Amino acid sequence: MTRLKLSIILILLSLLFTGPVEAGLYTDLVVNYSNFSYISSIAVGYQYVYFGTTHGITRYDKVNKRWADPLTSIDGFYDRRIYEVRVSFDEENLWVKTDFGNYEYSASIKQWRPINDFPPDESQVRHLDPDPFYFAPWGYNYMTSGYLVDDYAREFKITDIVDDNWANLWIGIWGLGAAWSDIESRHIKLLPFGPLYADITSLSVSDGVLWMGGLTDSAYRTGMTAYDLKKNEFDYIEFSDNNRFLRASVFDIYAGEEKIFAATDDGVWIIDRKEKKFVERLSRHAGIPDDQILCVFNFENYLLAGTEFGLGVVDLNFDSSGQVARVMMPSATVICLESSGRNIWIGTDDGIYRWNIDKNKLGRLTAGELNGFWVINDLVNTGGKMWVAGDNELASINLETAKIETYPEIGLYGGVRAVAVHDTLTAVATGSGLLLLFNGEKPHNQLFTVDDGLISNNVRDLLFEGDYIWLATDRGLTRFWYKNPAL
Repeated sequence: MTRLKLSIILILLSLLFTGPVEAGLYTDLVVNYSNFSYISSIAVGYQYVYFGTTHGITRYDKVNKRWADPLTSIDGFYDRRIYEVRVSFDEENLWVKTDFGNYEYSASIKQWRPINDFPPDESQVRHLDPDPFYFAPWGYNYMTSGYLVDDYAREFKITDIVDDNWANLWIGIWGLGAAWSDIESRHIKLLPFGPLYADITSLSVSDGVLWMGGLTDSAYRTGMTAYDLKKNEFDYIEFSDNNRFLRASVFDIYAGEEKIFAATDDGVWIIDRKEKKFVERLSRHAGIPDDQILCVFNFENYLLAGTEFGLGVVDLNFDSSGQVARVMMPSATVICLESSGRNIWIGTDDGIYRWNIDKNKLGRLTAGELNGFWVINDLVNTGGKMWVAGDNELASINLETAKIETYPEIGLYGGVRAVAVHDTLTAVATGSGLLLLFNGEKPHNQLFTVDDGLISNNVRDLLFEGDYIWLATDRGLTRFWYKNPAL
């Protein structure tokens, strides 16, 4: 039997076993990103270098010198620990040892199958042990025992080094991810890829860069992740102050043109976008009612910080070290903030308030359709409407006519955390997955879960950018292709 006939038979069999699109398997619907910085194994093919990590397999295109999409879609191993990875030279087959057994991947039919025995390593590459003759990247020292040590005395062990016989050394570092060096100079260059940590709470996008932050949990490195969507490149800004390493969870992000504002449990951290470093931290010393900041918003020269004990308003035109923030609504928990014209909309645990900055007038929004909206989790101004996400409610308010439209079916999906809108499509972050409301000629709803490839059903934040919806979850970042023809 020829190879072509065999491939056709295998494709037909795969279609029979996987079922049609309606069964929930949407081709190329999602790509999942997690903390890929813990590498246990490396394999080198003709075009790609494969890194086996604690959260799946990543691929670096060594021909074009850029990262490719990780193998973490629905037919991949997202959020799975990879102990060893091997690849055939032509990259037709890939073999992995995981915490769920051994598997073989066929590139021709794009499918994995379980296997009992791991094949022998027939590659021509060499796996090397660390030696004393390497030079560390900036900000680190290289220890001859095979460790990188940073300025905070944190140690990162080199777990694998592969000589690909093309003058390249591909390096895996436990806690720092992938790295590269040419065989002559031995200068190590870090190749960061993936979020700084997996437990993501908030997203914000500006000028093609996706910013994300999350909960520290047991994360070794904490701070902010910046993802250049066009270049497919990740960068990190770790929390530090006066040469001290700090830990802080991020609850909200506001991405401005020049500065990024992060709401954390240690005040508001302000990042200079150009320099990619922290320049200032605002806390109770600046008059903000609490160090734990639940939401942050920048409007003109004002920085607004929502806390459990009200809203702190800081005038950024003044030296923050010598001023005291104005405190509003001290008895309310301020959860989210949005603007509409000269009004600041304030979402609290007791409904919605509006503050007119010019008139300095604060009032509570009252409407019969919103009587059940007590805890407000998100406010989004788009398309001439203010979208209001309550604990188990969703509504849109026409900012010209004041007409209110509610979506009572939302109560079936485990709570509304955030909402994003693009044209006639509304995306809702819930505790049960991603809910899409199609508001076109044939209105209908559809829920997407881990069965459709999401890395987690616990969606905390989301936004539209380009052809994708980006989802922040407790287990990583998901890129959801909402323009997939199958939808």
